[in-house]
Amino acid sequence: MWRNFTNKMGICIKSSIHNFIASIDTDDYDICCGRISYTGIHTETEIVDCLFTKDKAFADEDEIRFYFAPRCSQSDKTDKGVSIPVLPQVLIDEIILSPYINVQACKVLIDFINEKYNNDKQNRFRVRTSEIKIKL
Repeated sequence: MWRNFTNKMGICIKSSIHNFIASIDTDDYDICCGRISYTGIHTETEIVDCLFTKDKAFADEDEIRFYFAPRCSQSDKTDKGVSIPVLPQVLIDEIILSPYINVQACKVLIDFINEKYNNDKQNRFRVRTSEIKIKL
């Protein structure tokens, strides 16, 4: 997974669907959530169906996708997208760092994350480095 989706500095944020939705700190969007259908995208399909459809080649991803529909005009939208505020302590169960991160950079990242987000002793989440496991 790490080599397919990140460079050396990749991280994975582990959460649950419930925590993801509960962490969103805005009422500006309706949220649609659905499991991806791996039947391929067809041009005659409705746009909403296309948002939750991928090619069969990606079926082993077993993806769940979220679609945010604005409830009103997005005057603050930029070319870089829209920022949606979240509550990190609700969202994050665990942060997993790529096993390819340099050891010193890994220490700096863990210290930064703990200092910025893990200062509440009651609501701490785990930060760890991933381990590469080889199946024989």
